[in-house]
Amino acid sequence: MTPTIIFTILFSLIVLGAAGAGIWGYVTARRKKGGAAKPLAGGKGAKGAISVKRRGVKPAAAPVARPEKAKKLIDKQASAVEKRFHSAKKRFLRTIDRRIQREPIIGERLRRQRDMVLGWYEQNGKVEKVRYLAADSRAACKVCQGRHGKEFSLLDTDVVARILPPSHTDTGGKKECNCTVAPVMAAGH
Repeated sequence: MTPTIIFTILFSLIVLGAAGAGIWGYVTARRKKGGAAKPLAGGKGAKGAISVKRRGVKPAAAPVARPEKAKKLIDKQASAVEKRFHSAKKRFLRTIDRRIQREPIIGERLRRQRDMVLGWYEQNGKVEKVRYLAADSRAACKVCQGRHGKEFSLLDTDVVARILPPSHTDTGGKKECNCTVAPVMAAGH
């Protein structure tokens, strides 16, 4: 035998072994997943097949899966909430950017507040509302004190963009109204 023939035989054995291992892995994976791997001759359902019962071995319980309709419904509801918050985020961003352009004096503080609220929109429904806080009567005007404790839905983007602090400055030359907003988590989060 020449070295070329020996090399060809060894190479063929290695390739066949790898192919056999791949097929074996595929078949066993299908069986573990409960897939419809085709049984070999003499397997389940074949005529003359011998049934073997093991003593003391309980049959494996079938995994309990949710019905597909219920799963799809849950996915649709989740994606509907995500879509609502995604579109609300876009509307809020357009509205607050217009406000920042109209009010350049307080623009930097509005940008920081904008970025904070955008983070709440990105949580896709975990934060549902914004609570307006103007607790200190010495640092808040009467308008903001009237808003203290009120909650505004994040989906109502025009209102959120309008009330986002600093919502205004005093015209009489006094110090600016000092208020803030806080997230209100959805029930169950």
